[in-house]
Amino acid sequence: MSTILQSEFLWGLFLGLILSIIGAWAVAHFSFVKQQDNQKKLVKRLICDISKNISNIANELDETKNRTNLIYNDFLVLIDIEIGIYSRNREHLSVLPESDVEAIRKFFTEVATSRASVAVKLELLQRSHAQANQHAAAQQLEETRKANDLAQQNFKEAQQAADRLVQKSQAASAIIERLSR
Repeated sequence: MSTILQSEFLWGLFLGLILSIIGAWAVAHFSFVKQQDNQKKLVKRLICDISKNISNIANELDETKNRTNLIYNDFLVLIDIEIGIYSRNREHLSVLPESDVEAIRKFFTEVATSRASVAVKLELLQRSHAQANQHAAAQQLEETRKANDLAQQNFKEAQQAADRLVQKSQAASAIIERLSR
């Protein structure tokens, strides 16, 4: 038995086993760390891309609104799509620091509520126009004037809501800068 314990072969076997275990652990550890880093980079790129898209869409909405004096619902749909992409991938934010996650959630929540506000104001505008048209068809001049006044008020509120949406979307640059560190 003592010959076996003093054998170079046995000690070589033990040393080889220990080194292979340490090597396997090191490879697994470094792979895991690299995978986490790649996942963080991917999530950051995704959030930056969505934020840039929202900012660009809001800027296009603003340019179109200023040029044509109209707010097109298509821009709101595009923003809604980007928010939907964020919502479907929100669970991946867990790899980021909590302070970054809170800033991202705040940005997307503010953009989503601003977008909803614009949509509501546009819906009220559309209803006011429909009422005005109904009263005009029935030749009810006073009601037509009131409905048109309400439509003008709703239009101003829709423009103000669109301006707030554009303003909120400008926070995308802060999110992108924060995630680029």
